[in-house]
Amino acid sequence: MNYITQLNVHSDYELCQSLIKIDSYINFAKENNLKALALTDNSIMSGSIEIYQKAVKNDIKPLIGVEFNICKEKSETKRKQTLSQILLFAKNNVGFKNLIQLSNHANIKGKHENFRIDIDVLKRYSEGLICITYELLPNKTSAQLIEQIKKYKIIFGEDLYIGLKGNELNLREKHILNLINIAQKLKIKPVITIETRYLKKDEFSKF
Repeated sequence: MNYITQLNVHSDYELCQSLIKIDSYINFAKENNLKALALTDNSIMSGSIEIYQKAVKNDIKPLIGVEFNICKEKSETKRKQTLSQILLFAKNNVGFKNLIQLSNHANIKGKHENFRIDIDVLKRYSEGLICITYELLPNKTSAQLIEQIKKYKIIFGEDLYIGLKGNELNLREKHILNLINIAQKLKIKPVITIETRYLKKDEFSKF
């Protein structure tokens, strides 16, 4: 079986949310000849140094990222807010340092019912980062989705991609097709992302 590098991978550093251990992940890559591995735990970077060091040691390119919850109001606002999600990846050392800043904000100032950041914080620490719009709410109109994506476009420019959730291609076909049309209209490249929380099919029942 041929495998591709998945872009939304959670590890067991994200407590109770994944079965994937870094060592198992590295071994899986070696066994299946994967040249790159991504890590995108939600709001935390606890596994980033471990996967970086072990991936490089095994001639595998590490893609260091974080999945962030984005709120409409200020992230410090305590009341419950509707959240969307993005994936951010570090392009360089500046991007890595900005991921740390964003993660710190989400875990300290944005810690309410969810860890979260807002657009203003994202702008402040956007240099050196690649953004994939991962979870855009399907109940929004096309105009609302375009407005939301344009905000990210202003921040990230050519480093913005529209994510299409591969896990839900059949469940939300209309929404996915709408995102593809928006991507074409705004001249933004779409990418398929598959939320990955285990490595082998037989692990599904354990999760």
